[in-house]
Amino acid sequence: MIRKMKHAFIAAILIAVCGSAARLPAEEEEVFTWNDCVIYTIGHNPDLKSSRESIRESRANVGLARSGYLPQISANLGVGTSKVTDHSTGKYDGVYSERQLIESALKNNSTVTTTYSYGIAGKQLIFDGLKGVYDIMSARTMTDEARYRHIEASSQVRLNLRIAFIDLLKAQESVHISKNIADRWKKNRDLVAMRYRAGREHRGSLLNAEANLAQANYDLVQSRRGISIARRNLLTQMGIARYRPLRAEGSLEGGKGPGVRPDFDAILQVHPVVLRSRKQREAAVLDEKSKIAKFSPVISAMGSVGRSDTRWPPGISNVTAG
Repeated sequence: MIRKMKHAFIAAILIAVCGSAARLPAEEEEVFTWNDCVIYTIGHNPDLKSSRESIRESRANVGLARSGYLPQISANLGVGTSKVTDHSTGKYDGVYSERQLIESALKNNSTVTTTYSYGIAGKQLIFDGLKGVYDIMSARTMTDEARYRHIEASSQVRLNLRIAFIDLLKAQESVHISKNIADRWKKNRDLVAMRYRAGREHRGSLLNAEANLAQANYDLVQSRRGISIARRNLLTQMGIARYRPLRAEGSLEGGKGPGVRPDFDAILQVHPVVLRSRKQREAAVLDEKSKIAKFSPVISAMGSVGRSDTRWPPGISNVTAG
C-alpha cells in the first residue's frame, strides 16, 4: 500500500511539472522558408564572407604583381640653408687671454646661403629574368584557387544549412506528434480515473495511466527543447549571432534518386576540391621558377630632371640618365 502511494505521489509531481512546462506561453516566431534561409545566409554567413574576401585579396595581389613592370616615378622639392663662418680675423701672435678670445669670436664673419631645388625621377624595369612574369602567373593561379575554395565553402554551407533546416522541420513535427500523444494519454487517464471512482477499475490501472501521461508530458517538453537546439543550429548556419525564435515553413518529402550510377571520373574533372589542388600545384611550380629567376641580372632604365639655385625659382638645370 505504501509503495503504491509513493508511485502515485511521484506520478502526481511529474504531471504537475511537465504539465506546467507544457502550458508555457509560446514566443512570437518568425517564419522562414527555405528560400528565405538561403538568401539570408548568402549575405551573413561568416564562411562565405571570408571566401569572398579571399577572392578580392587574390585579385589585388595580381595588380600588385603587375606593378613591378610599371614606371616608378618620384618627385622632390627641397629648401636648404648653409652657414659658412670665417675665423681668420687676424694673425696669431701668442697666447690669447680669455677676453681676447671673446673679442675674436665676436669679430667672426658668417655667410648664410639658401638653396632651392625641385625635380622628378623615373625608373623603368626592362628585364628581371622573367621573375615578374612568373609572379603575375602565380597570382592569377591563386585567384582561381580562391574562386574554387569559395565554391567548396558555398557547397559545404549549403549542405549544413539544408541539414539544419530539415532538423528544425523534424523537431517541429516531433512536437506536434508528442502533443497529440500527450492529449491521448490525458484522455485515457481521465477515463480510467472516472472508472476508478465508479469502482470499475483498480488503483493499479489508475497509477499506470498517470505514469503514461507523465512520460508523454516529459517527451513533449523534451521535443520542445529539441526545437530550441535545432533553432540555434539553423541560426548559426545563417550567420545570426543572437538567439531569436523562428519557425521553418516547408514539408518533409523524399526526392527521387538519379536512377543511374554517377560518372565519378567526370565528377573528378570538375570537382572544386580537385581543381583547387591543381591550382595550388601550379602556383607552387611558378613560385619555384620565380625564386630561380631572382638570381638573374636585372636591367633598368633610370633618369631624372631637376633645377637648383640660390634663388627662387631655380634656374640651373640638372639632367641625369642611366
